[in-house]
Amino acid sequence: MEVPSLRRLCVRLLAQYVHCMYELGDMQNDIWAEILAGSGPQTATPLVVRRIEEINPHLECAETDERYWKAAVDRDFPYRGLAFPYPCLRSQVRDAHEPWKALVDLCGEASSSTASTSAATPAARSLQPRLRSTLQSLAAVRMSTRLLEDTGIGHTFKRARKLHADLLPKDLQHQASTMFDHWRDHHRLLRDKASRKPGKGMELSAAELEEAHTQCNTWKQLYTFLASLRDKRLAKFSNKAKSMYQKQHAQRHGTKGLRLSMAAASSARRVARKGLPHSNVHGLGNTGNPAKKAEAR
Repeated sequence: MEVPSLRRLCVRLLAQYVHCMYELGDMQNDIWAEILAGSGPQTATPLVVRRIEEINPHLECAETDERYWKAAVDRDFPYRGLAFPYPCLRSQVRDAHEPWKALVDLCGEASSSTASTSAATPAARSLQPRLRSTLQSLAAVRMSTRLLEDTGIGHTFKRARKLHADLLPKDLQHQASTMFDHWRDHHRLLRDKASRKPGKGMELSAAELEEAHTQCNTWKQLYTFLASLRDKRLAKFSNKAKSMYQKQHAQRHGTKGLRLSMAAASSARRVARKGLPHSNVHGLGNTGNPAKKAEAR
């Protein structure tokens, strides 16, 4: 049986009470990463970790960002539209852009003569498996205007859909053309919406949302951004539910008061038809003078 080291025992103990930590001095980043790895999501919550890293800014590093904050984003926002921090997304699009750019450059050099086109056909065919795989990865990317400008992939796809069928098959041309049209329509839609004011109850327009996403350079910043959007939507839903409840409550009380007034008016009309005094409206009856009742008997 292996005896755990003193370091491992200390890390295990600190992981259990990470929510009680404040000032940690010059703790090393690898020890902090081990503490977060040993803590559960119910103990090392994002609020706790953010508070500790604000007090100890030297603990913010790429290792904790990749190991803790990436897992927090995947856990708390599994169906998010913004999949990665902007630098990761830009790097992914650039990697997918490379084979398409190589194909367009190759076909641009071969466009001078038919012989050159025939010579470039084997090289273009060797790129087709990579082109198909990149189309699948690009289909899952939420392409923003800033991302198109930084990578230049839109111009490459615009040129690729006009290539000869010997260099690029028709199905790849159709997919590239469809994807380019989708990006262009999305860019025009954002451009039109950018000139309008956000509607009532909207916190951010689509263009402002994508612009804010470009400022998320780490997983921690992406988590903070997504959490702020979630809190705003929850507050909006809560206010809407509260206003609906108050409206229904007022309608119920208004209906009850209306029923009482209608009942009183109906009783008054019934009493008026019988010629009785209004004291009988509420069912009290007209007791009259007891002496006169005795004389009448």
